[in-house]
Amino acid sequence: MTGEGDIFFLSPVKKSEAEKLASHLEKLRFNPAHRFTIQLARIEKTTQVRVVIVEGSERDPQLLNDFRDLGRDLSVNVFNNNPVEIHLCNPMLVTQKVIRAP
Repeated sequence: MTGEGDIFFLSPVKKSEAEKLASHLEKLRFNPAHRFTIQLARIEKTTQVRVVIVEGSERDPQLLNDFRDLGRDLSVNVFNNNPVEIHLCNPMLVTQKVIRAP
């Protein structure tokens, strides 16, 4: 959905929500070093933002802080103050680490 990456979504997430996320990421200049893949899912009111990362980088304290800040920002500016979980995933979208934002 964006110039340098793909955003996929699973029901009950709507296309408009994925587009809103893509637009917001562009405003934030979300620009990882490589092409990115994000999958959106929702369980009850919690939106899961599943981001493919380089394996092992889920142990980087600065990366974890950056994604924690991103989760808070997305909760407020994209997902109507609902909880957000950032899932740092391997290329098969298997979660390696979860970061929760209120």
